[in-house]
Amino acid sequence: MTVWRKDQAVANYHFDIWRLQALGDVKGLTEALRDPDVEVRRRAATAMRALGTNGSIPSLQAALLQESDPDVRAAILTALEGLMQADDGTASRIVPLLARLNGSNEEHAIRAAQDLGDIQASLAVEALVITFNNSRLAPRVRLAAAEALLKLKHAPGDVTLLAALRSEKWNIRRSAAGVLGHVEADWAIPALIQALSDSSEQVRKTARAALERIGTPDALRALEAAPSLPSAPPVPPAPMTLLPPGPPQPLLLSPPVEPPPVTEEDTRPMTPLPDDVGS
Repeated sequence: MTVWRKDQAVANYHFDIWRLQALGDVKGLTEALRDPDVEVRRRAATAMRALGTNGSIPSLQAALLQESDPDVRAAILTALEGLMQADDGTASRIVPLLARLNGSNEEHAIRAAQDLGDIQASLAVEALVITFNNSRLAPRVRLAAAEALLKLKHAPGDVTLLAALRSEKWNIRRSAAGVLGHVEADWAIPALIQALSDSSEQVRKTARAALERIGTPDALRALEAAPSLPSAPPVPPAPMTLLPPGPPQPLLLSPPVEPPPVTEEDTRPMTPLPDDVGS
């Protein structure tokens, strides 16, 4: 009877990693990066580095985001540095930023996202997209990743709503706030909070509704702290226009009729009429 020992299982794991590396099976090594065994994950990262396949960079970046073991994180960072160095030589700048982007310090992660956006390196896009899509991260970190993606001009569709929320046209800002609320974009909470002070009342109302729909504790606290929107004042009736009083107007009378002038004919004596015939 063969006794299956733990060291034999580990040896088989190591053999499997070697086999995957020999076959150039990046997909298999990617699955090994999620293995419960710490040593398997570490060896998988090392194997990916040895393969030198740049296509494995996104998988390593995603694994770095999930990894908590310091030895495995170190192996992943080493693999990323080697692969990125082979690509365009920016690894010395990007890899330290990736380590901070996926670290536990929120402020460091935000600063790393900002720096990655400023580098304008294509390899930073994958890391920023992964960070933005990670719902476990703080909204402020995901917002920083979204802003960096806008700088890189590789923003996913929902990230472009952030740019629309800062449009010069109030109707575009209002529409962006409405869509962000509809999709319950919790990463956009800081931007929507700023929209509560927008110059347009329509944008302020829509941002408030969006935060209510998102409904996370951060969103609700922001709504409690924000000043309430004033109700529209009643419209007073239009005042009646009265003509100012003027001086009394005299009655209009017809002018007197002048008698005709007296002529000579009018002064002659009247001739008596003859008597009636037959009288």
